[in-house]
Amino acid sequence: IKIGSKTKTNITQLQKSVQVLAITRAELKLNNCLLVDVRTIEERFTFNIGGMHIPLQEVEKSSSVFKNNQTIAFYCASGKRSKQAAQIVKEKNPDLTIYTLIDGTDDWQN
Repeated sequence: IKIGSKTKTNITQLQKSVQVLAITRAELKLNNCLLVDVRTIEERFTFNIGGMHIPLQEVEKSSSVFKNNQTIAFYCASGKRSKQAAQIVKEKNPDLTIYTLIDGTDDWQN
């Protein structure tokens, strides 16, 4: 659809967008963040960089463990799941400073 064009599609709802900040490996070392690994338990046993373990499918029901004014950095293998987790928690806790680790643990293993 081009801007200004007409369509017969009825828009009934717009999806809310939640902005999430990204953090690099180097920046992570300079910030005092609570690390949260959102990968599977098998991935965590293979390699991890520390922090809490809350698999992505449990993030929404676990979001109450985070406290206001806390800085959190979510991580996964590539950054995709950590971004999803960060968006879920940020939507429920807008006062938190939340990051997602760019390139995830793949960057640490290379």
